[in-house]
Amino acid sequence: MAIPFHFQKTLAAVFLAAPLASVQAAETANGSPRPALLDLAVDTLGGRMVEIWKTPLFTLSDPVYVNGQLLQRASSVTLGMLVTALAILLVGGIISAALSRWLRIRVSKRLDLDPTTGAIVQKFTHYTLLFLVSLIALSAVKIPLTIFALLGGSAAIAVGFGAQQLANNLISGLILLFERPIRIGDLVELGTYNGTVASIGTRCCQLHRDDGVEILIPNSVILQGTVVNHTLHGRASRLEMSVTISATAPIEQAMEILREVAAAHPEIIARQGIQAHVQDIGPTSVKLLLSFWSEAKTPLSIAKIQSDLRLNTLQRFQSENIALA
Repeated sequence: MAIPFHFQKTLAAVFLAAPLASVQAAETANGSPRPALLDLAVDTLGGRMVEIWKTPLFTLSDPVYVNGQLLQRASSVTLGMLVTALAILLVGGIISAALSRWLRIRVSKRLDLDPTTGAIVQKFTHYTLLFLVSLIALSAVKIPLTIFALLGGSAAIAVGFGAQQLANNLISGLILLFERPIRIGDLVELGTYNGTVASIGTRCCQLHRDDGVEILIPNSVILQGTVVNHTLHGRASRLEMSVTISATAPIEQAMEILREVAAAHPEIIARQGIQAHVQDIGPTSVKLLLSFWSEAKTPLSIAKIQSDLRLNTLQRFQSENIALA
């Protein structure tokens, strides 16, 4: 592949600049004038860098009014304009992220917002600031706003060729944040996974399990699948525990013991109701079901409550001579 002549000159100037710079340092130390060849190399390199910086990448049509008539003026977007705009976007994005995070903390403390509402405030603020930074970047380098038409077409092509799932997750994340079928801190079951919702992002939700494993589930999967939310209408969730006793045992007394054991547990909300009833009967056994409410937020804490109830129930049944089946 042939290298264009102007790039050959640039490469020659770069390779000549380093050795000639050492010559210049030596000549300057001896009080001699700088060689003319070094001047030529430096001027050539500087000129080529300026030329590359001002190289037009593409041309946009910029509508302007002249004497009351709408005319289309060609506006070139150079490499320097694009690099400057990207630098402004990068710095503005970092500042926007920090400012939106600070605003969420301040507003959440002052208005006592829940974590999900605080996340909505942060994301809305971040995206709004990013849009304003984009306008400032375009205005600072005088890139016409018609570039959005070009970018919009490119984005449409990208979505059509492989970004459908990313766009689907982004839209699903916004729906989850505003409709709030799940919230940060909710105890949920998503298919074979269960745990506490740690965060709701624009691409996926983070689920925290009791064993310390963090599960990332795409937002579209959550929105389209079946979700069991134990704490959707409050922080308390309804739990159950079953026990099977002998058919000859006093059933009413056994159900009363179950209610007493549950009411005595410190993590069970007695005011929301504790119920015990017969779930099933057999030739030699009776299955009892105890239902209660608790504010336990993790599967591990729920399992501990049920374990305490089983142990205390067993001790009471043994003291009352109620046989298990």
